[in-house]
Amino acid sequence: MTQEQTRLAVQEIVARCRVETLKEILLKLYNRQLIRERVEGRASFADGKGFNRLDAPLLMRISVGIKDREELGPVQEEIVRQKLAKYWQQIAAEIDVVKEWTFIDGPQAELFQ
Repeated sequence: MTQEQTRLAVQEIVARCRVETLKEILLKLYNRQLIRERVEGRASFADGKGFNRLDAPLLMRISVGIKDREELGPVQEEIVRQKLAKYWQQIAAEIDVVKEWTFIDGPQAELFQ
């Protein structure tokens, strides 16, 4: 896949995946945050890993809630979908884009929203 195809595929995956998959993706990015950043609840460094300074407080709070087994409400879900789209390069490094993309458009498509 070209970089542009990867970007479009990841953004489509984020937009259409099941809530459980969305939570897994969010937690993968959360785990890229430095431990110090997780403790402080904000991004400290512009290192291209995890969330940026603007998104970190909200996405880290949602991530901690998910880790504590809280449900993702419809408003939170929409916020997460919108915000995660910009992290497509990190997401592509964490998931098998071709496999997930095939899953969305393949025989399991009914599992996606």
